[in-house]
Parts: sequence; C-alpha cells; structure tokens
Amino acid sequence: MTNIRTKLIAFTLPALLLLAATPAHAAGPGGTHVQIGFADWSDFDNGFNLAGSFMAQQNLRLFAGYTDTDLEHLRIGAGWLVPLEPGFDLEFGGSINYFDVGPVDDTGLGLHAIARITPVAELTLAGKLEYILLDDFDNEIVLAFDADYRFQDNISGFVNYSIYDEIDNNLILIGARFRF
Repeated sequence: MTNIRTKLIAFTLPALLLLAATPAHAAGPGGTHVQIGFADWSDFDNGFNLAGSFMAQQNLRLFAGYTDTDLEHLRIGAGWLVPLEPGFDLEFGGSINYFDVGPVDDTGLGLHAIARITPVAELTLAGKLEYILLDDFDNEIVLAFDADYRFQDNISGFVNYSIYDEIDNNLILIGARFRF
C-alpha cells in the first residue's frame, strides 16, 4: 500500500502543477480539472478520491484517479472525444487499472465508452460503460453515472455512482471539481 501511495504522490504533484498552468479546453467532467471527494464502497470502509483530467489536444483527454478505502484503485488512461452535437459528445478510451485489497493486488487494462450531455449550461450528465481485463481477479464490468453541476466557471460539485459487476459492489463519490 505504501508503494502505491508513493507512486501516486510522485505522479499527482507534477500533474497538478501542469493542470494549474493549462487553460481549460472543455466543459463538464471531461475537461481539464482536478477533483477531490468522499468515497463510499458498499462493502468497504469509507475513504477519499483524488482525480484529474487534462485535455492534451482538442479531442484527447488524459486522466488519472485514485480511490483510497479498504479497496484501493489507481487508474491512469486516455480517451478520444467525438463531438456529435453542441452539448453532446462520446468518448472512447483505455486505462491501466491497479487494485489492492489487503494482501491481494491486481493490474489490468480497461476499455471504456462515455456519453456526455449538457442539457443546460451549468449541468453535465455522463454515463460510462467500462470493461476491465484483469490478471488474477475476474474481469470487471463497470457501469457508472456522473452528474456535474457548475456553481462558477471553475468550480463544480459532482456525484458519481459506479456499479462493479464481479466484486458485486457499488462506489459512490461526492465532491468538488476545480477547473483550470
């Protein structure tokens, strides 16, 4: 566990500095931002979530996230945004996922599709389907929903609900996103 925390800090500090120096390119949870939140896995202790997203190009989003409860999850990846209409886009991408549950850990490749819609300027809703291919654990199917409400241009509150099929657990994240 200590090793993953050291890696997270080594990754997060430079990423936060880079994000702070970069103008935002997109609205909603897909844009350049840093988020911090409360994490609640249904069968594990409560904890926290720290994540960030960076628009490297107009359609290329890089992201990383770390959730720390009894079950730790580190996720680093990229997604390609496909704008379909104003206020509606799709994203297709992949990630490397690391899970640590007590004495057992596993790493795998995730493939995801996200649909985002902004029905009004302050609100973005998203749905995600992800398939995670793992080495030691059973492969995981994740279905997630995200609501992001912007109080100001650079500050929003969010709620994220994820259903993990194989471990039969749900994850609720509630927190704030800060855009740069």
